[in-house]
Amino acid sequence: MQARVNVLTLCCTLFVLQSAFAIAANADETESDWIPRTSEQSGRTRWVPSLAVVSGLTAQKWDGDTSATCLGCDLPATVPTALRPSESGNHTDVTPSVGGQFQLMTPELPIPTRPRFFVGGDVGAAFGADRILANEGNVGKIRSPLPAASQGSVPFDENGALGQGSEVRAQFQTLLIGAEAGIAFPLKFLGRQFRVKPSVGWIRYQIEANGAVSDAECRLVGGTPPTNCNPNVLPGPGVLRAIELSATDSGTFDGVGGGLDLEMDVLRLGPLGGSLFLGGQVFDVLGPRKLEFHDGASFPNSGFPGLGAATTSADWRVEVNELMFRAGLGLRLSWVGYD
Repeated sequence: MQARVNVLTLCCTLFVLQSAFAIAANADETESDWIPRTSEQSGRTRWVPSLAVVSGLTAQKWDGDTSATCLGCDLPATVPTALRPSESGNHTDVTPSVGGQFQLMTPELPIPTRPRFFVGGDVGAAFGADRILANEGNVGKIRSPLPAASQGSVPFDENGALGQGSEVRAQFQTLLIGAEAGIAFPLKFLGRQFRVKPSVGWIRYQIEANGAVSDAECRLVGGTPPTNCNPNVLPGPGVLRAIELSATDSGTFDGVGGGLDLEMDVLRLGPLGGSLFLGGQVFDVLGPRKLEFHDGASFPNSGFPGLGAATTSADWRVEVNELMFRAGLGLRLSWVGYD
């Protein structure tokens, strides 16, 4: 994986540097008509700071799985058996975000195409939804399936108890930060000034994961199935053991990669310039990409058939894909000074 990250980062860096070195190597050559000796960029001789409001989307595939075992729920109680069926799945998370970006651009370089270097950083708020990655059953609080009028007179078995199941969820957390550096190439089209901006960048974000397992174990009737879970019904009386396990974990992930923006100047108000831009980035996530978490509970011998001492355990895993995609559009306000 490290080799893949290094190759991606190297390619992005070389793309930016190669563009600068190639045009610098031709700086002494005679310029053609379409490469002017002076550009029409606003603030071309100045360091230009800017602030932007950016809205966008991130997209990434997430995998998850859930499993649970019990030692003592089945006889003989010598090896763990499945408490709930294991399940795995995935979801492609798409999360909207909005934030601010600061950028600083150099004066134009006195070489063909008049490029400008830039560096910047951004902070955003993401609005992630709770994604179910894997689930079985209908996990919740264990409860009777009977209406209130039948609670005291009708038996029900452990397969009929409501709230049984397992699942694992994940959610993109609010804070999203990043940084970028690149080179801006000016372009005039249909009377408007554009900038094509390849860059290399970094992103940091956080994901929270939640897992839950719930299962009903009930008293055996006559020492063999069926079971009775209703404590109000004789003979028995019935006994319900509600097993409810849950856990939460979170992880912070970093990605590096390359991007490309297209920016267009749209207005000029004295020393201020306004521009619209859109673009996209691809990031390779660095380091560990898994969240693995666990919960368990032990139960004493209840003294009723089928409900002896038991130890339960649940495990959940969430793994993010090695690639994250980000797209955005925004409005930039720049201090370009007075001509």
